[in-house]
Amino acid sequence: GILRDVADTLDLLRIAIEQQKDRLCSVQFEIRAVQQPGESLKDRKERNAEDPQVQALKKFWEYPDGTNPFKQWLRMWLEDMIVIDAVALWLVRDNQGKVMTVQPLAGDTINRMLTEQGLTPPPGTGPAYQEVLYGYPTWNFDANDLLFFMRNQRTNRRYGYGPVEQILRTVTLGIRRLTWQLSEYTAGNIPEMMVFLDNDLTIDRVKEIQDWWDSIMAGDLERRRQVRFLPGTGTPGEKTQPNVLQTKTQLLKDDLDVWLAQVICYCIGVSVQPFMKMLNRASAQQAQELSEEEGKKPYIDSILSIMNDITQRKMGFPQYEWVSQQQEELDVLKAAQADNLMVGKVFTINEIRERRGEDPRAEPEADQLGMFSPMNGFIPLGQQPMQPSSPNPDGTEPAAPGKKGKKPAKPAAADPATEKNDKEKAA
Repeated sequence: GILRDVADTLDLLRIAIEQQKDRLCSVQFEIRAVQQPGESLKDRKERNAEDPQVQALKKFWEYPDGTNPFKQWLRMWLEDMIVIDAVALWLVRDNQGKVMTVQPLAGDTINRMLTEQGLTPPPGTGPAYQEVLYGYPTWNFDANDLLFFMRNQRTNRRYGYGPVEQILRTVTLGIRRLTWQLSEYTAGNIPEMMVFLDNDLTIDRVKEIQDWWDSIMAGDLERRRQVRFLPGTGTPGEKTQPNVLQTKTQLLKDDLDVWLAQVICYCIGVSVQPFMKMLNRASAQQAQELSEEEGKKPYIDSILSIMNDITQRKMGFPQYEWVSQQQEELDVLKAAQADNLMVGKVFTINEIRERRGEDPRAEPEADQLGMFSPMNGFIPLGQQPMQPSSPNPDGTEPAAPGKKGKKPAKPAAADPATEKNDKEKAA
């Protein structure tokens, strides 16, 4: 009750909660077959596409409660996870024990039934959870029929300790701060300024001046927003100049508001950058992305734990698992740079095209790993690049593409005296 009330009262806390729910519901979750020993990822992908049970499970989780789609169904109990740290999912079964629907219940209406050792009774040993509505017990659940999940379960407490409860005093301070700021516009009694008139004016004369001023300045503003005329404080009969006093000196926003935003956003797991002044856009954006990833991962792990518990243990399909897909980069430049770094080294061209939603290419190189060379083009993995050709017969290096080869050196001119002696010797 209290945690839900404070989460709905402080606007900043509600904004952070809704932002976290939006980010978590934007994650793409997928159910697939568990990889078998020695099985390659390609073989598992093919087996996963042909497995009829995988298709049946995907069909079931499209509308887990029979009414709401998966994203909306997930959003319903994420509220309980963040605010009260108590997720209650009722597994409605048919006469054969098969799970028909998974219904989210209000976690704060579930009472844990503990054994003498302080533990939850195992399935088949009696009621493990009891639903209490309007102060009366309404239904008892076996541990096999209700999943009650707490992210921050402790041995010395019966229930979890969620983010909102961890900062309850800070949130209370924020509510009082918001109430004080709101009273500036609803119950404030300090006018914009006060003007002290001459000392010899009586209070009746001051009232006449005030009434005259209000009659000519009256509009849509409240009287508290108007100027106030007051009698002087000096000696009667002494002439003084009017003294104008500005009364609006307190700021409606200061460092306390920034600190409240930092604490609340950090505890909920969202970035505080939208509530702060960005001195450097690049560093602020990088800090925001890092903060969002760090704050989102623990919740994703908890969601996967819940989904795997229901599918593998409650429904009886241990050979299937839930995973979260990698988030797509929204920045076009960053996405292109990442693809350029991984293509040929980690992913093939067709795998990159498949991730982008494009049809595959028919060239054999599109399904091979390798490297791209400006001299030799695409070199498949395991092949050696082409060696440069042999030197020319005249001993010069071969010409590079687009460049002229090196001309051979001209022979040195013969000495006339040496040439004459050579002819005589030959004769």
